[in-house]
Amino acid sequence: MPEIKQNLTTVNRTKGNNGRKWIVVHNVGTAPTYEGAAYANTQYFASGYRGASAHYFVDEGPTIWQCVDESDTAWSVGDGASRNGCYNSNSINVEVCGDWSFDGSRTENLRWLVSALMEKYGIDADHVIRHYDVTGKSCPACYVDQSRWAALRTYITEGEDMTPQEFWEWHYEGQKAPFYQLYYAAHEPTKKMLAELTAQVTALAAAVEALAKSNGADPDAVAKSVADAVERKLEGLKITIDE
Repeated sequence: MPEIKQNLTTVNRTKGNNGRKWIVVHNVGTAPTYEGAAYANTQYFASGYRGASAHYFVDEGPTIWQCVDESDTAWSVGDGASRNGCYNSNSINVEVCGDWSFDGSRTENLRWLVSALMEKYGIDADHVIRHYDVTGKSCPACYVDQSRWAALRTYITEGEDMTPQEFWEWHYEGQKAPFYQLYYAAHEPTKKMLAELTAQVTALAAAVEALAKSNGADPDAVAKSVADAVERKLEGLKITIDE
């Protein structure tokens, strides 16, 4: 379980708030994340006027750093440009360090924090949103893509009830294919790799069939033995997902 430490700004925030109706997810558009990036960001906002801030910063490490007290308003989504009624004053804002997908422990830290905030303030999953949903800003950049965001939001709002395997196999808005297939369909190198792998498996299957016939064995029985062996192997695997 992560722990939360504070390095609060006294200048880049407004005292008080107007209720807690939304949780807004952002990303810090910097180089790939590292343990200590969250603290470095809070130090930046605590050390002088920046005209911006967020309540929490998440990186790869076990510590989530808080920059603005939850009772106060962070300067994260702007006021007056909202497309859905979310403003600085009625939202809790979370920045994930790094410039692309929230892989590894960042996703787990984000899920833990979002789940805790949802429970604390009675916020439902529909009110866990992106900066993009508020103003149209391309933030978090990787998750402007709706299918990626929908999968991530499902994962971080389901808490411990959703396993990594369920996330990986999750179907986006009734699509017949799981999320990972939709995601990789847009990536030509991966499509090429899968095509080559399919060709290799097909060739191996044909070779096994020919070998079975030449030795007087039943090809169907051989195929079943291979399938059973593969199934036993897969059942024993512990699947870990990294993008």
